Amino acid sequence: MTISLVAHRGGAATGAVDHYLALTETTGGRFDQADRNFAAAAALHESLGAPIWLARTRLEWAQLLLTRRAPGDAERAGELLDQALATSRELGLGAIEHRATVMLG
Repeated sequence: MTISLVAHRGGAATGAVDHYLALTETTGGRFDQADRNFAAAAALHESLGAPIWLARTRLEWAQLLLTRRAPGDAERAGELLDQALATSRELGLGAIEHRATVMLG
């Protein structure tokens, strides 16, 4: 059984705890664990119907994959960036749109 948690700061929820764990794992060079945490965060965001959190997770997950550079990572990163870009354009998320466009560049 997997337990998924949502982080809160003050009265506002900020997304899956797994997203923040993945960022920490990425910084520490633990790429495989970060990959698993991003997958868990994305699954939670999808199940909650949280497209902004999901777009942000996909963007950071793509950055991890482009950094790790394992076989298939570049292709998967491209898919995640395309998804994040589509969501950002649909919802008017300028910062995510800009980062995704630059990363796809």
